[in-house]
Amino acid sequence: MTHVELIWLGDSIKSSRRLLKLSQEDLAERCDLHRTYICDVERGSRNVSFMTLLKIAQGLGTTLARLTESLESAKYQPAIPIVQRETTVRVGQGRSLINALPARARAS
Repeated sequence: MTHVELIWLGDSIKSSRRLLKLSQEDLAERCDLHRTYICDVERGSRNVSFMTLLKIAQGLGTTLARLTESLESAKYQPAIPIVQRETTVRVGQGRSLINALPARARAS
């Protein structure tokens, strides 16, 4: 499954790479990654680890902050609203789970 955030990140990386007039192969070489991996990242089909993202930023001669700056802007809205996931509790577990909650959560 592809997330909008990964597509957006891939677009940011691709734009930076193109500004530098680098091919995917050139960037991959700078980052010690495979060209097809860079391609997958730019398409948004890879969930990149923090360390790999650092390598890519360094390969582009930029920072993580620069690559992700528009994500922080007020215009950016996640495609899927963040909702709290419900938890299923088996009968008998309820009391111990409730006792584990902070006092202010138990009061409500």
